[in-house]
Amino acid sequence: MLDSSAFGRLRNLRSLNVHDLRCAPVDLFFLKDLAELRICNCRLAISKRTLHALFGRSKSLQLLHLKDCCNLCELPDNISGLYKLYELKLDGSSVKTLPASTKHQRHLKTLSLENCRKLRSLTELPPFVTELNAMNCRSLRTVSTITTCAMIMAKRKFISFKNCVALDEPSLHCIMEGAQLATKGTASENMSVKGVEDNTEINCNFVKVCFPGSRVPGQFKYRTTDSSITIDLLSSQSDLVGLSLCVVLSHSRVMKNLGAKIWCLCYLANGTMLGPATTWYDEAVTELNSDHVFIWYDPSHFDSFLKICDHRYPRVWGLPNI
Repeated sequence: MLDSSAFGRLRNLRSLNVHDLRCAPVDLFFLKDLAELRICNCRLAISKRTLHALFGRSKSLQLLHLKDCCNLCELPDNISGLYKLYELKLDGSSVKTLPASTKHQRHLKTLSLENCRKLRSLTELPPFVTELNAMNCRSLRTVSTITTCAMIMAKRKFISFKNCVALDEPSLHCIMEGAQLATKGTASENMSVKGVEDNTEINCNFVKVCFPGSRVPGQFKYRTTDSSITIDLLSSQSDLVGLSLCVVLSHSRVMKNLGAKIWCLCYLANGTMLGPATTWYDEAVTELNSDHVFIWYDPSHFDSFLKICDHRYPRVWGLPNI
């Protein structure tokens, strides 16, 4: 165990993990070269005042985790001074909203607010966030926009509002609109890159979005309540830029406890399997408190369809499995 007085002798420390801290040592605020700070389960030690002092000195912070710090109800505005910050996780804290100044965090890519049970609103988000995790924020009612993070290009884009059952209708509409922008924008970008240079390393932008709901959004042309669907790709081949998938999972006791793994296998009309399966997530979806909509775009999956179009197969059909 590291004594709090030892912080003063570690001025060049770059990474620090702290658990069950009872009080914040003064020397913590003088670690000017600190790039990664992970604080977990510090019920009384971390407050807005404490963080204001920390942010005022630790300008080199790139990664900040403040998990299960239940006494943390608000972040100070000077968090915008952490210009290098790319990952912020506040899971299990008591924050009710984020400071308006967070919209200036231009390097922030990952924002996690999982299990922030008192979070009520998300206004303007940082412009380049590509991973937004707001799972189990049961008091979250208002989401102003996710358009900015939906339009940013990245290798992986993940947006989850799982079990945010208090979201109002305008917020749900905003999330659906963001999901549509994310999938269409990513598909178009992948196609443009592929058209210029067949670079599979670049052409691998994934999109996954989850939110409460019981209806498939209107953007999806092909629909079914069965376990399979037939798609005629050649009828729209000229303007085909991508293939996004959507599944609605109904809430039930079995679903909540055992979960379901969402995946899709595609076949040609003659029964030949077309490439590997595409999945929403590698693990089963569990603990849903209501019906949920899952949307995802898998570029490698779509590439298999493109090859079929090139060979002029008349039809393909897919089996989404739950």
